[in-house]
Amino acid sequence: MIRSRNALAGGVVGALVVVEGTSGVLQGYYTPLLTDIARHLDIHDADVNWFMISLDSGVIHA
Repeated sequence: MIRSRNALAGGVVGALVVVEGTSGVLQGYYTPLLTDIARHLDIHDADVNWFMISLDSGVIHA
């Protein structure tokens, strides 16, 4: 019984590590990159902000 609880706790912690790592990559790499992409495509900053808000709120599922 204790072994299965430890395995469950380890699985939950492992999943949280993966989620946090993915979040860090998205926030640290892709978000700053969006500014360069928007400038290259002549997209206004306000439109990029609306896109980011829709991603953060869950309107768009990436």
